[in-house]
Amino acid sequence: MIPTGMIMSILYLLYRLFKKYSQGEIFDGRNVVRIKNIGYFILAYNLSSPLYEGLVTYALTYQNEVGHKMIRMGLSGMNLFSIAIAVMIIIIAWIMDEGRKLKENEAYTI
Repeated sequence: MIPTGMIMSILYLLYRLFKKYSQGEIFDGRNVVRIKNIGYFILAYNLSSPLYEGLVTYALTYQNEVGHKMIRMGLSGMNLFSIAIAVMIIIIAWIMDEGRKLKENEAYTI
């Protein structure tokens, strides 16, 4: 259930983010945090995927006789691609935060 919980968290954060975007709140501090958290959840999901896969294969073969138990772990190309996407999302959050700071400075300029 851990991977499912991570995906549900990502979807909830996306829902909240797009709801704020529809209200016109784009350069908002909370949106930056949401974007950053989405990136972190995607990163955590893909980094924990091999551990989860190993635990599932062991749980499925636990009752087998000695010599026939398995633990299978590995990163696929899709995991590595998703990790790269997560890093890009975190960088985008940083850029959005800089844009938010510029907008705040502009608002205080007379």
